[in-house]
Amino acid sequence: MNKRTYVTLEQLNILFPSADVDKKQGIADIYNEYCESFNMHTPRVIAHFFAQIMEEVGPNISYKNENLNYSSEHLKRPNTIIVNGKKLKKGPFSYFIRNPSEADKYGRNSNHPADQKMIANLAYSNRNGNGNVS
Repeated sequence: MNKRTYVTLEQLNILFPSADVDKKQGIADIYNEYCESFNMHTPRVIAHFFAQIMEEVGPNISYKNENLNYSSEHLKRPNTIIVNGKKLKKGPFSYFIRNPSEADKYGRNSNHPADQKMIANLAYSNRNGNGNVS
């Protein structure tokens, strides 16, 4: 059985004109292979998906891995402060500011490294369509 093509390299060339051709072809191949499994094959869903991708990675498809190696102190810090002339930024996630014991449990400290997966799960759960903590 032949698989249907939903996204072509030519379409991705329009959306991501500055991106590497191999990267765009890889995206098209993977999208076309899995889109039906995730019910992402209608024009509206395809447009929404790639609009989100464009917003996240830009015309070059440049992305970075998010580093969640936060100290417990940074996670729970409610405000930006200056200590000994050094600016220490406010905690990046309101969840840990509201739940400092969770910051102590999962943030990096002298007893253990940061549990980056759990930090991500707690910080991003129930936001922007994400589900509960996994």
